[in-house]
Amino acid sequence: MLLMPENPKYEPIQLSDNQANIVGMAIGLLKKEIKFSTFIIKIK
Repeated sequence: MLLMPENPKYEPIQLSDNQANIVGMAIGLLKKEIKFSTFIIKIK
């Protein structure tokens, strides 16, 4: 098994069959966008 990185800074990782098992596959990514509001209160 050869793991190929998307980041060019990293080298591929070669694994033998007894070093890893594939138990699933990612088919998507869910993200939740959180928006924050900032309030500045000045006390005189």
